[in-house]
Amino acid sequence: MQSVYKYRFSRRTIYVSIIYLIVFALLGWALYHLYEGGYLSAWFTSFIVALIALMALSIPRKIVVSEDRIEVRCLLDITEIRRDEIASVRRVETRRMKWFIPIFGGYGFFGYYGHFIDLRRLDRVRIYASEWRNFVEITDIYDDRLYVSCADADRLVAELTPPGGNRPDDEEIDEEEEGPEQEVSGQKDAEQKGSELEATRQEVTEQKGSGQEATGQKDAEQKDAELTVPESGNSRNGAEKRREKAGEIPENRPERSRQSICISTPLFTIKTRKKMKKYRCVVCDWVYDPAVGDPDGGIAPGTAFEEIPEDWVCPVCGVGKDQFEEVAE
Repeated sequence: MQSVYKYRFSRRTIYVSIIYLIVFALLGWALYHLYEGGYLSAWFTSFIVALIALMALSIPRKIVVSEDRIEVRCLLDITEIRRDEIASVRRVETRRMKWFIPIFGGYGFFGYYGHFIDLRRLDRVRIYASEWRNFVEITDIYDDRLYVSCADADRLVAELTPPGGNRPDDEEIDEEEEGPEQEVSGQKDAEQKGSELEATRQEVTEQKGSGQEATGQKDAEQKDAELTVPESGNSRNGAEKRREKAGEIPENRPERSRQSICISTPLFTIKTRKKMKKYRCVVCDWVYDPAVGDPDGGIAPGTAFEEIPEDWVCPVCGVGKDQFEEVAE
């Protein structure tokens, strides 16, 4: 029984292919009129036709998986890999593919295919993709790597994974070695932040306690002053009342002191989270919502557009981050 995975062209691939054809047509037209149909324009036209025909041989059409082999079928070419020679099959993130540079093949002209060089490993690989995403890496027992793009990449990986599991990859081993070190450093940072927060809470509690103590002392002094009465006050209460009725102020009347109470309270600064803005792709009108993110592209929900890595691309048309504009609300 065979499983067929058909290639599909992304908008970016279609746009780039149209640009290629327009450039070739303009150059041929310019040379024809410049040299009035001489040998140079004829040579250039023949070269372009031969180049397009040669590139068309490797334009991928579909992936066919049978019980004993996998075939990448192009227009006039077939690449085969025996399933018993497959060592590992795994998904590859798009940002990992930025290290690949074409040596001989097509880059954007009806797909990405041919021989590429991996600058990270300094190794030559083959790529058969119709879009620059959804990559699957197939490594054989001879350490030859083949990259294909597939809309249903997870199903392809599950179907081609060897029965005994994938062979460990050098990059995965490096990530596992770096993992414990990152966890230890993260625990240390968390402990340090916790101690700083505890010290801040203690300072705030001490400030509140000192403020309440000072307030209690001043209240007690004020009450003592109000309750204090002169010794000869009882014998003059009647006379003072009569003089107050007559509009006169007693000479020796004790004045009640007015005390101002100042309570110092710590100030807290509350930072409000700025509302994250949406951005729209100028090519395909896809809108990036920070609340949703781009999980397939490795962008978690809640990530602002400014915090997205520079090598991130639009999940629909594949253009770069610089092709997005802010959405006015």
